Amino acid sequence: MISGLVIGCIYGMAALGFTIVFNATRVINFANGEFLMLGGLATAAVIGAEASGWGTVAAVLVAAALTTLVGLLMQALAFDKAKSRDLQMLVMLTIGITLMLRGGASIVFGRSVSFVNDFGGFPELDAGGVFIPPQGLWIALAMMAVSLALWLLFSHTTIGKAMQAASMEPRAAALCGIEPRHGLARVCDRRAHRRVGRGADGATGTAVL
Repeated sequence: MISGLVIGCIYGMAALGFTIVFNATRVINFANGEFLMLGGLATAAVIGAEASGWGTVAAVLVAAALTTLVGLLMQALAFDKAKSRDLQMLVMLTIGITLMLRGGASIVFGRSVSFVNDFGGFPELDAGGVFIPPQGLWIALAMMAVSLALWLLFSHTTIGKAMQAASMEPRAAALCGIEPRHGLARVCDRRAHRRVGRGADGATGTAVL
C-alpha cells in the first residue's frame, strides 16, 4: 500500500508538468518523461561529482534549473522555429525531441546505472508492521509542495491568472490588455506554461531518484 502511494505521488507530479503544457497548448508532449529523467540524472551527477562539495539541496536546485533551461532551448529552437502550427506536427516534434534528449543524456551522463543515497532527515518508520521509507516521505512532501506552489501561482498571483487567461482565451485576454506576444506580458503566454512544467518535472526527477 505504501509503495502504491509513493508511486502514485510520482505519477501525480509527472502529470502536473504534462497537464500544464497540454492545457496551454493542446499539444501532447511526449518529451515530458525525458525531463523527469534529466532531473534525476542531473541530481546524481552533481551529488556524485568527486570533491564537488555540493549538498542535496544544491543538486536539486541545479537539476530544476537545468530542466528549465532545456525547456527554454526546446521552445526557442524547436517550437518557435516550426513552420507549421498544426497540432499533429507539433506532437511529432515532441517525439523527435524525446529521442534527442534520450540520446544526448546517454552521451553526457553515460549509460551506467546511477544511485543516490536517500535524502535523509526522516527516520525509518514502522507503523504496525508497515515500513515507510524516508525517501517515500520526501516524495510525498515534494508532491504537496509542488502542488501548493502551482495552486498559489495560478490562483493568487497576477502573473498566474494572466497565464491562464492567455492560454484559455488569447483573443479575449488581449482585449483586456494581456497580450502574450508583446512587452512584459510575454511571461504570461504559453511558453511560460512550458517553463513552469519543465521546472516541475525537474523537481520530480530529483525526488524520484
